[in-house]
Amino acid sequence: MNNKNLDITTILENAVLNHKKKKELIAKDLYEKVLELDPKNIVALNNLGTIYLFSKKFEKATEYFKKAIQIRSDYLDAKKNLQIANEKIKEKNRIIDLWKQCVSISPEKGLLVLDEFKTKNFFFDSNLSQIKEGSNQLPLLTWPLLDFLKTIDFSQVELFELGSGNSTLWLSKLFKKIESYETDKEWYESLKDKLENNVSYNLISLDQIYECHIKFQNENWLLIDFAGKRTKFIKKLIEYPDNLLPGQIILDNSEWYRNGAKLLDERGYVEIPFYGFKSGEDEISCSSVFLLKNNFKLKILSEFFYPLNSKKINNNWDTLD
Repeated sequence: MNNKNLDITTILENAVLNHKKKKELIAKDLYEKVLELDPKNIVALNNLGTIYLFSKKFEKATEYFKKAIQIRSDYLDAKKNLQIANEKIKEKNRIIDLWKQCVSISPEKGLLVLDEFKTKNFFFDSNLSQIKEGSNQLPLLTWPLLDFLKTIDFSQVELFELGSGNSTLWLSKLFKKIESYETDKEWYESLKDKLENNVSYNLISLDQIYECHIKFQNENWLLIDFAGKRTKFIKKLIEYPDNLLPGQIILDNSEWYRNGAKLLDERGYVEIPFYGFKSGEDEISCSSVFLLKNNFKLKILSEFFYPLNSKKINNNWDTLD
């Protein structure tokens, strides 16, 4: 085996390894390097196509699957993936046709929905590439929760954040101070130079999070949004006495962590679930706020917050007489 083939094999193996670890951006770059050295490498073509497929760039994905099949007509993986991509394109076209029908019935409502979704960047992805490119994106928290948070005065409040990202950038404009903890080095390196001065950013291990050595006060908020065993962390957290617990906790994707929610409930927290859309995701999710009974502290902003596309009116029914 010559040096060129050895290089291709090494790069491809590294690409597949990162792909399995869901580090798609790194894998994508490596597959492209393989194709620069060997444009007919069917594994790189097929795997690069799957990255585009799962990022919902279906037309782009089909290009790579077709190239792989042209090189080797009996390549079953590429054939199966091409079939999936074509079905996704058909489904997308059906949705477009359905949307056109709905909008034709009530164009004003259709435009309102479209404007709201575009404002919330619903059609964007929410991933590491956006952090690297400096794209503006809302946190991966439900829109009703984000609107609720914008009603609260956080000017003197500190947030502890387990798991960083667009949430760190967005929330740093609300809170006086953020203590953020990240376990993924790639996320950490991509985000650290983009943060405001009121953010203290820490790279730690999952085991350190599970040990829960953070010293809280009741006025603190805690956002639990890290990639790991959140219920295991919660189990350790609730061992603290009331005066060392955060009075307010946000648990993202709380519909997936009902054991964790049950632990918080038994410890004395009251759950307020906020179901709704998230930017860049295509299903209904839940981000819950947990308030510690008799210990939580909320201060609403003096000027009431109106989300974009909401309406202010002079309401005669809101009078005292």
